[in-house]
Amino acid sequence: MKRIDKDQMGRMGIKLRSAYMHVGALTLIACLSATSAHAQGVFDTLYWGVSGQVVRSGLELPMGQSATNRTDVVNLISNELGGTTGVAIDVDAGKLYWIYSAGSGSSIMRADLDGTNVEELIADLTTFPTSLGLDPQSATMFWTDADTDTIHSAGMEIPMGDTPSTRSDIVTLISSGIQDPDGLAVDSVNQQIYSANPALGTIQRSDFDGMNIEELVAAGTTEPVGIALDVDAGMMYWTDGFGMAVRSAGMDIPMGQTSTTRTDIVTVISTSPAAPHGIAVADGFVYWSELFNPDFFTFNGNVRRVSTFGGAGEALILDEQTLDFEIFVIGHLAALPCAENDCDLDGVLDSAPDNCPKVPNFDQADFDGDGFGDVCDTCPINSNPSQTIDTDGDQIPDACDECPNDPLNDGDGDTHCDAMDNCPGEFNLGQSDSDFDGLVDIDDIPCFTTTLL
Repeated sequence: MKRIDKDQMGRMGIKLRSAYMHVGALTLIACLSATSAHAQGVFDTLYWGVSGQVVRSGLELPMGQSATNRTDVVNLISNELGGTTGVAIDVDAGKLYWIYSAGSGSSIMRADLDGTNVEELIADLTTFPTSLGLDPQSATMFWTDADTDTIHSAGMEIPMGDTPSTRSDIVTLISSGIQDPDGLAVDSVNQQIYSANPALGTIQRSDFDGMNIEELVAAGTTEPVGIALDVDAGMMYWTDGFGMAVRSAGMDIPMGQTSTTRTDIVTVISTSPAAPHGIAVADGFVYWSELFNPDFFTFNGNVRRVSTFGGAGEALILDEQTLDFEIFVIGHLAALPCAENDCDLDGVLDSAPDNCPKVPNFDQADFDGDGFGDVCDTCPINSNPSQTIDTDGDQIPDACDECPNDPLNDGDGDTHCDAMDNCPGEFNLGQSDSDFDGLVDIDDIPCFTTTLL
Protein backbone atom coordinates (compact mmCIF):
# COMPACT_ATOMS: atom_id res chain seq x y z
CA MET A 1 0.00 0.00 0.00
CA LYS A 2 1.46 3.36 -0.99
CA ARG A 3 1.43 6.39 1.29
CA ILE A 4 0.65 9.68 -0.47
CA ASP A 5 0.93 13.13 1.07
CA LYS A 6 -1.39 16.06 0.44
CA ASP A 7 0.90 17.75 -2.07
CA GLN A 8 1.07 14.59 -4.14
CA MET A 9 -2.71 14.29 -3.98
CA GLY A 10 -2.96 17.82 -5.32
CA ARG A 11 -0.78 16.89 -8.29
CA MET A 12 -3.12 13.94 -8.89
CA GLY A 13 -5.95 16.42 -9.37
CA ILE A 14 -7.72 15.24 -6.24
CA LYS A 15 -9.60 17.73 -4.11
CA LEU A 16 -8.92 17.26 -0.40
CA ARG A 17 -11.30 18.06 2.39
CA SER A 18 -9.51 17.90 5.76
CA ALA A 19 -8.43 14.26 6.09
CA TYR A 20 -10.83 12.87 3.53
CA MET A 21 -10.38 12.71 -0.21
CA HIS A 22 -13.07 13.77 -2.65
CA VAL A 23 -13.36 11.61 -5.74
CA GLY A 24 -16.69 10.78 -7.43
CA ALA A 25 -19.64 8.60 -6.57
CA LEU A 26 -21.45 5.39 -7.45
CA THR A 27 -24.48 4.57 -9.47
CA LEU A 28 -27.05 1.80 -9.10
CA ILE A 29 -28.82 0.50 -12.16
CA ALA A 30 -32.18 -0.65 -10.83
CA CYS A 31 -34.49 -0.75 -13.86
CA LEU A 32 -33.66 -3.58 -16.23
CA SER A 33 -35.04 -4.81 -19.52
CA ALA A 34 -34.74 -8.58 -19.66
CA THR A 35 -35.12 -8.68 -23.43
CA SER A 36 -32.34 -6.43 -24.57
CA ALA A 37 -30.07 -7.26 -21.69
CA HIS A 38 -30.34 -11.00 -22.34
CA ALA A 39 -28.55 -10.45 -25.63
CA GLN A 40 -25.81 -8.52 -23.88
CA GLY A 41 -25.37 -11.12 -21.14
CA VAL A 42 -24.62 -8.45 -18.54
CA PHE A 43 -26.83 -9.32 -15.59
CA ASP A 44 -25.29 -10.14 -12.21
CA THR A 45 -22.30 -7.94 -13.02
CA LEU A 46 -20.27 -5.29 -11.20
CA TYR A 47 -18.54 -2.39 -12.94
CA TRP A 48 -16.17 0.04 -11.28
CA GLY A 49 -13.58 2.68 -12.05
CA VAL A 50 -10.02 2.60 -10.75
CA SER A 51 -6.87 4.46 -11.77
CA GLY A 52 -7.86 5.36 -15.30
CA GLN A 53 -9.63 2.06 -15.91
CA VAL A 54 -13.17 0.73 -16.06
CA VAL A 55 -13.25 -2.82 -14.75
CA ARG A 56 -15.89 -5.55 -14.71
CA SER A 57 -16.45 -8.67 -12.63
CA GLY A 58 -19.30 -10.88 -11.48
CA LEU A 59 -21.30 -10.09 -8.37
CA GLU A 60 -20.35 -13.50 -6.98
CA LEU A 61 -16.92 -15.00 -6.37
CA PRO A 62 -16.20 -17.73 -8.94
CA MET A 63 -16.34 -21.20 -7.41
CA GLY A 64 -13.07 -22.18 -5.77
CA GLN A 65 -11.62 -18.67 -5.95
CA SER A 66 -11.08 -15.95 -3.38
CA ALA A 67 -11.16 -12.16 -3.35
CA THR A 68 -7.42 -12.09 -4.04
CA ASN A 69 -7.21 -14.49 -6.99
CA ARG A 70 -10.52 -14.30 -8.86
CA THR A 71 -10.09 -14.69 -12.61
CA ASP A 72 -13.27 -12.98 -13.82
CA VAL A 73 -11.99 -9.42 -13.38
CA VAL A 74 -11.80 -7.83 -16.84
CA ASN A 75 -10.21 -4.47 -17.66
CA LEU A 76 -12.57 -2.92 -20.24
CA ILE A 77 -11.19 0.61 -20.55
CA SER A 78 -7.66 1.76 -19.80
CA ASN A 79 -6.02 5.15 -20.05
CA GLU A 80 -2.74 5.68 -18.21
CA LEU A 81 -2.86 9.47 -18.56
CA GLY A 82 -6.07 10.09 -16.64
CA GLY A 83 -8.66 8.65 -14.32
CA THR A 84 -12.25 7.47 -14.20
CA THR A 85 -14.79 8.88 -11.78
CA GLY A 86 -18.52 8.31 -12.27
CA VAL A 87 -19.56 5.00 -13.86
CA ALA A 88 -23.12 4.29 -15.04
CA ILE A 89 -24.87 1.70 -17.21
CA ASP A 90 -27.72 1.94 -19.74
CA VAL A 91 -28.78 -1.70 -19.79
CA ASP A 92 -31.44 -1.37 -22.48
CA ALA A 93 -28.97 0.14 -24.94
CA GLY A 94 -26.06 -2.02 -23.76
CA LYS A 95 -23.90 1.02 -23.04
CA LEU A 96 -21.33 1.89 -20.38
CA TYR A 97 -20.83 5.57 -19.40
CA TRP A 98 -18.00 7.07 -17.38
CA ILE A 99 -16.30 10.36 -16.56
CA TYR A 100 -12.71 10.65 -17.75
CA SER A 101 -10.48 13.24 -16.10
CA ALA A 102 -6.92 14.29 -16.86
CA GLY A 103 -4.75 17.32 -16.27
CA SER A 104 -6.15 19.07 -19.34
CA GLY A 105 -9.80 18.66 -18.36
CA SER A 106 -12.64 16.17 -18.20
CA SER A 107 -14.92 14.33 -20.61
CA ILE A 108 -17.99 12.13 -20.44
CA MET A 109 -17.46 8.94 -22.39
CA ARG A 110 -19.52 6.00 -23.62
CA ALA A 111 -18.79 2.50 -24.93
CA ASP A 112 -20.44 -0.86 -25.41
CA LEU A 113 -20.57 -3.00 -22.29
CA ASP A 114 -17.53 -4.96 -23.46
CA GLY A 115 -15.47 -1.75 -23.76
CA THR A 116 -15.62 -1.46 -27.55
CA ASN A 117 -16.96 1.40 -29.70
CA VAL A 118 -15.73 4.17 -27.40
CA GLU A 119 -17.37 7.58 -27.95
CA GLU A 120 -16.77 10.99 -26.44
CA LEU A 121 -20.10 12.64 -25.58
CA ILE A 122 -18.95 15.79 -23.78
CA ALA A 123 -15.44 17.18 -24.15
CA ASP A 124 -13.28 19.97 -22.77
CA LEU A 125 -14.91 20.32 -19.36
CA THR A 126 -12.48 22.44 -17.37
CA THR A 127 -13.95 21.51 -14.00
CA PHE A 128 -14.05 18.29 -11.96
CA PRO A 129 -17.18 16.17 -12.51
CA THR A 130 -17.50 13.50 -9.87
CA SER A 131 -20.53 11.23 -10.21
CA LEU A 132 -22.74 10.29 -13.14
CA GLY A 133 -26.34 9.11 -13.32
CA LEU A 134 -28.64 8.17 -16.20
CA ASP A 135 -32.34 8.28 -16.95
CA PRO A 136 -32.70 6.33 -20.21
CA GLN A 137 -36.45 7.02 -20.34
CA SER A 138 -35.87 10.74 -20.88
CA ALA A 139 -32.45 10.14 -22.52
CA THR A 140 -30.84 12.39 -19.90
CA MET A 141 -27.57 12.11 -18.00
CA PHE A 142 -26.84 13.98 -14.77
CA TRP A 143 -23.56 14.70 -13.03
CA THR A 144 -22.20 16.45 -9.95
CA ASP A 145 -19.27 18.89 -10.16
CA ALA A 146 -17.14 19.37 -7.07
CA ASP A 147 -15.16 22.30 -8.48
CA THR A 148 -18.17 24.52 -9.11
CA ASP A 149 -20.52 23.08 -6.44
CA THR A 150 -23.13 22.36 -9.09
CA ILE A 151 -25.29 19.62 -10.60
CA HIS A 152 -25.77 19.47 -14.38
CA SER A 153 -27.72 17.59 -17.02
CA ALA A 154 -27.44 16.95 -20.75
CA GLY A 155 -28.88 14.58 -23.30
CA MET A 156 -27.45 11.11 -23.68
CA GLU A 157 -27.02 11.85 -27.39
CA ILE A 158 -25.15 14.77 -28.96
CA PRO A 159 -27.66 17.25 -30.46
CA MET A 160 -27.67 17.42 -34.23
CA GLY A 161 -25.12 19.94 -35.44
CA ASP A 162 -23.21 19.97 -32.13
CA THR A 163 -19.89 18.33 -31.31
CA PRO A 164 -18.65 17.00 -27.95
CA SER A 165 -16.89 20.36 -27.44
CA THR A 166 -19.79 22.60 -28.53
CA ARG A 167 -22.81 21.00 -26.91
CA SER A 168 -25.67 23.43 -26.45
CA ASP A 169 -27.84 21.24 -24.23
CA ILE A 170 -25.79 21.30 -21.00
CA VAL A 171 -27.98 22.71 -18.22
CA THR A 172 -26.97 23.77 -14.71
CA LEU A 173 -29.74 22.40 -12.48
CA ILE A 174 -28.49 23.31 -9.01
CA SER A 175 -25.88 25.95 -8.16
CA SER A 176 -26.57 26.85 -4.53
CA GLY A 177 -27.04 25.10 -1.22
CA ILE A 178 -24.50 22.36 -2.00
CA GLN A 179 -20.76 22.09 -1.43
CA ASP A 180 -18.36 19.58 -2.96
CA PRO A 181 -21.25 17.41 -4.22
CA ASP A 182 -20.10 13.84 -4.68
CA GLY A 183 -22.51 10.90 -4.91
CA LEU A 184 -25.48 11.05 -7.27
CA ALA A 185 -28.34 8.61 -7.82
CA VAL A 186 -31.31 8.75 -10.18
CA ASP A 187 -34.88 7.73 -9.34
CA SER A 188 -36.41 7.27 -12.79
CA VAL A 189 -39.79 6.25 -11.39
CA ASN A 190 -40.37 9.51 -9.54
CA GLN A 191 -38.10 11.58 -11.81
CA GLN A 192 -35.84 12.78 -9.03
CA ILE A 193 -32.09 13.02 -8.49
CA TYR A 194 -30.40 12.43 -5.14
CA SER A 195 -27.02 13.94 -4.25
CA ALA A 196 -24.60 13.49 -1.35
CA ASN A 197 -22.73 16.51 -0.03
CA PRO A 198 -19.89 15.29 2.20
CA ALA A 199 -18.56 18.77 2.97
CA LEU A 200 -21.95 19.76 4.40
CA GLY A 201 -22.89 16.32 5.70
CA THR A 202 -26.23 16.38 3.88
CA ILE A 203 -28.27 14.36 1.40
CA GLN A 204 -30.83 16.13 -0.77
CA ARG A 205 -33.06 15.44 -3.72
CA SER A 206 -34.75 17.47 -6.41
CA ASP A 207 -36.85 16.99 -9.50
CA PHE A 208 -35.08 16.33 -12.80
CA ASP A 209 -35.27 20.06 -13.58
CA GLY A 210 -33.55 21.02 -10.31
CA MET A 211 -36.75 22.29 -8.73
CA ASN A 212 -38.37 21.26 -5.42
CA ILE A 213 -35.11 20.74 -3.58
CA GLU A 214 -35.63 18.80 -0.36
CA GLU A 215 -33.08 18.03 2.36
CA LEU A 216 -33.38 14.40 3.44
CA VAL A 217 -30.42 14.04 5.85
CA ALA A 218 -29.24 17.06 7.81
CA ALA A 219 -25.71 18.07 8.70
CA GLY A 220 -24.17 16.68 11.86
CA THR A 221 -25.26 13.06 11.66
CA THR A 222 -23.09 11.64 8.86
CA GLU A 223 -20.66 12.46 6.04
CA PRO A 224 -22.32 10.97 2.95
CA VAL A 225 -20.03 10.33 0.00
CA GLY A 226 -21.57 7.78 -2.38
CA ILE A 227 -25.31 7.18 -2.59
CA ALA A 228 -27.46 4.41 -4.10
CA LEU A 229 -31.19 3.76 -4.24
CA ASP A 230 -33.43 0.72 -3.98
CA VAL A 231 -36.51 2.40 -5.40
CA ASP A 232 -38.74 -0.68 -5.13
CA ALA A 233 -38.00 -0.94 -1.41
CA GLY A 234 -38.11 2.83 -0.89
CA MET A 235 -34.59 2.80 0.61
CA MET A 236 -31.43 4.83 0.10
CA TYR A 237 -27.94 3.71 1.08
CA TRP A 238 -24.80 5.78 1.43
CA THR A 239 -21.16 5.54 2.42
CA ASP A 240 -20.08 7.61 5.42
CA GLY A 241 -16.49 8.70 4.93
CA PHE A 242 -15.44 9.95 8.35
CA GLY A 243 -17.87 7.64 10.12
CA MET A 244 -16.34 4.66 8.28
CA ALA A 245 -19.71 2.97 7.78
CA VAL A 246 -22.42 2.15 5.27
CA ARG A 247 -25.76 3.63 6.35
CA SER A 248 -29.37 3.47 5.17
CA ALA A 249 -32.66 5.28 5.57
CA GLY A 250 -35.98 5.54 3.82
CA MET A 251 -36.12 7.61 0.67
CA ASP A 252 -38.91 9.60 2.34
CA ILE A 253 -38.63 11.21 5.75
CA PRO A 254 -40.91 9.43 8.28
CA MET A 255 -44.18 11.24 8.89
CA GLY A 256 -43.90 13.92 11.58
CA GLN A 257 -40.10 14.00 11.41
CA THR A 258 -37.57 16.24 9.68
CA SER A 259 -34.14 15.81 8.10
CA THR A 260 -32.71 16.67 11.53
CA THR A 261 -34.95 14.53 13.72
CA ARG A 262 -35.55 11.46 11.54
CA THR A 263 -35.02 8.25 13.50
CA ASP A 264 -34.76 5.73 10.67
CA ILE A 265 -31.05 6.16 9.87
CA VAL A 266 -29.41 2.75 10.34
CA THR A 267 -25.76 1.68 10.30
CA VAL A 268 -25.73 -1.29 7.92
CA ILE A 269 -22.07 -2.11 8.63
CA SER A 270 -18.97 -0.48 10.07
CA THR A 271 -16.09 -0.43 7.58
CA SER A 272 -13.32 0.73 9.94
CA PRO A 273 -10.40 1.16 9.46
CA ALA A 274 -11.04 1.76 5.76
CA ALA A 275 -13.10 4.69 4.49
CA PRO A 276 -15.93 3.52 2.19
CA HIS A 277 -16.53 5.48 -0.99
CA GLY A 278 -18.54 4.14 -3.92
CA ILE A 279 -21.75 2.23 -3.36
CA ALA A 280 -24.34 0.22 -5.32
CA VAL A 281 -27.31 -1.99 -4.44
CA ALA A 282 -28.39 -5.17 -6.24
CA ASP A 283 -30.09 -8.47 -5.42
CA GLY A 284 -30.43 -7.74 -1.70
CA PHE A 285 -26.81 -6.70 -1.20
CA VAL A 286 -25.02 -3.40 -0.72
CA TYR A 287 -21.67 -3.17 -2.53
CA TRP A 288 -19.04 -0.61 -1.64
CA SER A 289 -15.47 0.27 -2.51
CA GLU A 290 -12.83 1.14 0.06
CA LEU A 291 -10.97 4.28 -0.84
CA PHE A 292 -8.22 4.74 1.70
CA ASN A 293 -7.24 4.84 5.33
CA PRO A 294 -7.70 8.49 6.36
CA ASP A 295 -5.22 8.17 9.22
CA PHE A 296 -2.34 7.46 6.85
CA PHE A 297 -3.59 8.65 3.43
CA THR A 298 -3.18 5.14 2.08
CA PHE A 299 -5.19 3.72 -0.80
CA ASN A 300 -6.54 0.31 -1.73
CA GLY A 301 -8.71 -1.21 -4.41
CA ASN A 302 -10.98 -3.34 -2.27
CA VAL A 303 -14.66 -4.01 -3.01
CA ARG A 304 -16.93 -5.59 -0.41
CA ARG A 305 -20.61 -6.32 0.11
CA VAL A 306 -23.10 -6.94 2.89
CA SER A 307 -26.76 -7.89 3.03
CA THR A 308 -29.12 -4.93 3.02
CA PHE A 309 -30.22 -6.24 6.43
CA GLY A 310 -26.67 -5.94 7.77
CA GLY A 311 -24.52 -8.70 9.23
CA ALA A 312 -20.98 -9.70 8.37
CA GLY A 313 -19.39 -8.20 5.28
CA GLU A 314 -17.82 -10.22 2.47
CA ALA A 315 -14.73 -9.29 0.48
CA LEU A 316 -15.21 -9.53 -3.29
CA ILE A 317 -12.05 -7.79 -4.49
CA LEU A 318 -8.89 -7.45 -2.40
CA ASP A 319 -6.44 -5.70 -4.65
CA GLU A 320 -4.34 -2.93 -3.14
CA GLN A 321 -3.32 -0.52 -5.89
CA THR A 322 0.16 0.74 -6.73
CA LEU A 323 -0.57 4.30 -7.73
CA ASP A 324 1.16 6.74 -10.01
CA PHE A 325 0.73 10.30 -8.83
CA GLU A 326 -0.87 11.44 -12.10
CA ILE A 327 -3.93 9.23 -11.90
CA PHE A 328 -7.10 9.01 -9.90
CA VAL A 329 -8.17 6.27 -7.56
CA ILE A 330 -10.92 3.70 -7.08
CA GLY A 331 -14.42 4.53 -6.05
CA HIS A 332 -17.10 4.14 -8.68
CA LEU A 333 -19.47 1.18 -9.04
CA ALA A 334 -22.47 0.13 -11.05
CA ALA A 335 -24.17 -3.12 -10.05
CA LEU A 336 -26.55 -4.95 -12.37
CA PRO A 337 -29.06 -7.31 -10.71
CA CYS A 338 -30.04 -10.61 -12.23
CA ALA A 339 -32.33 -10.99 -15.21
CA GLU A 340 -35.92 -11.44 -14.13
CA ASN A 341 -36.64 -15.13 -13.37
CA ASP A 342 -33.56 -16.42 -15.24
CA CYS A 343 -30.51 -14.95 -13.56
CA ASP A 344 -27.92 -17.07 -15.37
CA LEU A 345 -29.64 -16.94 -18.78
CA ASP A 346 -29.49 -20.73 -19.19
CA GLY A 347 -33.13 -21.05 -20.28
CA VAL A 348 -34.20 -22.67 -16.99
CA LEU A 349 -36.45 -20.31 -15.04
CA ASP A 350 -35.36 -19.56 -11.49
CA SER A 351 -38.89 -20.42 -10.37
CA ALA A 352 -38.75 -23.87 -12.03
CA PRO A 353 -36.64 -24.01 -9.83
CA ASP A 354 -33.17 -23.67 -11.36
CA ASN A 355 -30.82 -25.68 -9.13
CA CYS A 356 -28.00 -23.23 -9.95
CA PRO A 357 -29.81 -19.90 -10.50
CA LYS A 358 -26.61 -17.87 -10.89
CA VAL A 359 -24.47 -20.35 -12.86
CA PRO A 360 -25.59 -21.59 -16.30
CA ASN A 361 -26.35 -25.33 -16.29
CA PHE A 362 -28.70 -26.37 -19.03
CA ASP A 363 -28.77 -30.04 -17.98
CA GLN A 364 -29.44 -29.34 -14.25
CA ALA A 365 -27.10 -32.23 -13.32
CA ASP A 366 -27.07 -32.95 -9.56
CA PHE A 367 -24.86 -35.97 -8.82
CA ASP A 368 -25.41 -36.06 -5.04
CA GLY A 369 -29.10 -35.22 -5.21
CA ASP A 370 -28.98 -32.42 -2.64
CA GLY A 371 -30.89 -29.94 -4.77
CA PHE A 372 -27.82 -27.97 -5.85
CA GLY A 373 -26.49 -28.45 -9.37
CA ASP A 374 -23.01 -29.84 -9.78
CA VAL A 375 -21.61 -26.63 -11.29
CA CYS A 376 -22.52 -24.58 -8.21
CA ASP A 377 -22.50 -27.23 -5.47
CA THR A 378 -19.83 -26.54 -2.85
CA CYS A 379 -19.45 -30.31 -2.50
CA PRO A 380 -20.82 -31.98 -5.64
CA ILE A 381 -19.88 -35.55 -4.61
CA ASN A 382 -21.54 -35.64 -1.17
CA SER A 383 -25.00 -34.37 -0.28
CA ASN A 384 -24.82 -31.08 1.64
CA PRO A 385 -28.16 -29.27 1.59
CA SER A 386 -26.84 -26.45 3.80
CA GLN A 387 -23.97 -25.68 1.37
CA THR A 388 -22.35 -23.43 3.98
CA ILE A 389 -21.52 -25.51 7.08
CA ASP A 390 -17.75 -25.27 7.51
CA THR A 391 -16.96 -26.05 11.14
CA ASP A 392 -13.23 -25.34 10.97
CA GLY A 393 -13.44 -22.32 8.66
CA ASP A 394 -11.01 -23.69 6.07
CA GLN A 395 -13.28 -22.90 3.09
CA ILE A 396 -13.97 -26.62 2.59
CA PRO A 397 -17.57 -27.53 3.46
CA ASP A 398 -17.86 -30.25 6.07
CA ALA A 399 -19.46 -32.63 3.56
CA CYS A 400 -16.23 -32.66 1.56
CA ASP A 401 -13.78 -32.01 4.38
CA GLU A 402 -11.80 -35.09 5.49
CA CYS A 403 -10.87 -33.14 8.61
CA PRO A 404 -13.97 -31.06 9.39
CA ASN A 405 -12.63 -29.97 12.78
CA ASP A 406 -9.08 -29.20 11.68
CA PRO A 407 -8.41 -26.15 9.49
CA LEU A 408 -4.91 -27.49 8.71
CA ASN A 409 -6.45 -30.71 7.38
CA ASP A 410 -3.93 -33.42 6.40
CA GLY A 411 -0.80 -31.59 5.29
CA ASP A 412 1.38 -34.65 4.80
CA GLY A 413 -1.28 -36.75 3.07
CA ASP A 414 -1.09 -39.74 5.43
CA THR A 415 -4.88 -39.76 6.08
CA HIS A 416 -4.42 -38.39 9.62
CA CYS A 417 -5.66 -34.89 10.32
CA ASP A 418 -2.85 -32.62 11.43
CA ALA A 419 -4.51 -31.91 14.78
CA MET A 420 -4.36 -35.65 15.61
CA ASP A 421 -1.24 -36.58 13.63
CA ASN A 422 1.73 -37.36 15.91
CA CYS A 423 4.05 -36.17 13.17
CA PRO A 424 2.08 -33.74 10.96
CA GLY A 425 5.05 -32.85 8.80
CA GLU A 426 5.97 -36.40 7.76
CA PHE A 427 3.98 -39.12 6.01
CA ASN A 428 3.49 -41.84 8.62
CA LEU A 429 0.46 -43.92 7.89
CA GLY A 430 0.89 -46.22 10.89
CA GLN A 431 1.54 -43.47 13.46
CA SER A 432 4.02 -45.83 15.16
CA ASP A 433 5.66 -44.72 18.45
CA SER A 434 7.62 -47.70 19.75
CA ASP A 435 8.91 -46.01 22.92
CA PHE A 436 5.62 -44.31 23.78
CA ASP A 437 7.27 -40.93 24.24
CA GLY A 438 4.77 -39.07 22.11
CA LEU A 439 7.18 -38.82 19.16
CA VAL A 440 6.57 -40.89 16.07
CA ASP A 441 9.40 -43.26 15.27
CA ILE A 442 10.43 -41.52 12.04
CA ASP A 443 10.94 -38.25 13.95
CA ASP A 444 12.24 -39.76 17.20
CA ILE A 445 15.99 -39.24 17.80
CA PRO A 446 17.49 -42.13 19.85
CA CYS A 447 18.84 -41.00 23.22
CA PHE A 448 21.87 -42.96 24.56
CA THR A 449 22.44 -42.50 28.29
CA THR A 450 25.88 -43.17 29.86
CA THR A 451 26.00 -44.04 33.52
CA LEU A 452 29.12 -42.89 35.37
CA LEU A 453 30.43 -45.25 38.02
